[in-house]
Amino acid sequence: MVETQVKQVFNGITSLITENDPEHVRYVELMHTWHEIHMLEHIAKTKRDGAIIDIGANVGQHSVFFATHCTTGNVYSFEPNPDSFRLLMKNISDNGLKNVYPFLAAIGQRGKGWLNPSERSGTTGIQYDKETFPVIITPLLDYGKTDLIKIDVEGMEVETLLNCRAVIEKYRPEIYIETFDNFELITEHLSHFGYTMKGRFNNAPTYWFSV
Repeated sequence: MVETQVKQVFNGITSLITENDPEHVRYVELMHTWHEIHMLEHIAKTKRDGAIIDIGANVGQHSVFFATHCTTGNVYSFEPNPDSFRLLMKNISDNGLKNVYPFLAAIGQRGKGWLNPSERSGTTGIQYDKETFPVIITPLLDYGKTDLIKIDVEGMEVETLLNCRAVIEKYRPEIYIETFDNFELITEHLSHFGYTMKGRFNNAPTYWFSV
């Protein structure tokens, strides 16, 4: 459960983060900048006008950055944890963002799953065999021209990609995907669409794939 919040302000843009995610908080407080800033700065080098999809948005720090630095289009943010989603909504509201559309849901095969509880808000996953908090799971819909998809889904990377297939086939967006164990499967899957891995970012390994 999200209990304690820390507010940071970056060039007039506010971001609430949570003290039960110690690595995240420590980095932001010590560096006085956005979490995973090197990846974000890399993404911001290209100005976009299409949609950005943030799958596993947590409290929305990346979604806020995408909306204010990376695109003149819309950001669609998916977060299944209700505590994190509440802060995602607040971060959107506090910054007056009109181009971020949040969804309390996970991307996957349509149906219902259950939260896999974690003490850290950023490491909550989905499970199917134990009833905790119910989660809506849905394939990714087509929101129009899509330039980028960011995925941070705690081990569910392959299932998520499978249920983004229509959007990936149609628009060939850049993909940034965090994974510890599924890199080979992800690389093989995306190779069928012409993708290759172009770079790696962050302590929690996040790979950049592009056509």
